[in-house]
Amino acid sequence: AVHPSRRVILLAALWLGIALSTTVLFAADLPPSATGEPLRVGVSPVFPPMVFKQGKDLVGVEVDMARVLGSYLGRPVVFVEVPWKDQIEALNNKRTDIIMSSMSITEARRFVLSFSQPYFVVGQMALVRRENKHKYLLGFPLNLKAPIAVIPATTGDFLIQRDYPKTKRVNCKDGAAGVEALVRKKAELFFADSTL
Repeated sequence: AVHPSRRVILLAALWLGIALSTTVLFAADLPPSATGEPLRVGVSPVFPPMVFKQGKDLVGVEVDMARVLGSYLGRPVVFVEVPWKDQIEALNNKRTDIIMSSMSITEARRFVLSFSQPYFVVGQMALVRRENKHKYLLGFPLNLKAPIAVIPATTGDFLIQRDYPKTKRVNCKDGAAGVEALVRKKAELFFADSTL
């Protein structure tokens, strides 16, 4: 068992590690903190453990961090659920003030958004069915012929569009749907952002 005071220190160290090591996106004209106006946080709750739903409640690392940020700024937090593909548009059209929904930094996104310092490192993962585990041990062929499941407008989707433009993509609303596409053999691979 961990002593209560050590537990607090461990939790603080973990939070600091996360805070120092995904990305917070701010609109260029974030209202001043003194106004006490609500901080409208754009979320797409399909990225556990960062932001997802348990029943009807929003939970996850970024949900907790948004609440801490709102407290720090002296602004109440209002979570605005936005489909993933519409997050950038919602921010740029001022329907949200910030995106906290496991968005990774890409060069294309840098043209339309201002990013904070990364606070979490993400990578890409490819999930395959057990019977295909040996097929991709040495990487991926230059010409992937089998369909690939992706979550639209994610970094994994952009990677497949860029590197395998002729490969059929199977669009999935979330990770569970990507796994289901594999199980039902609608796709041979599922590419997704992976919190490391």
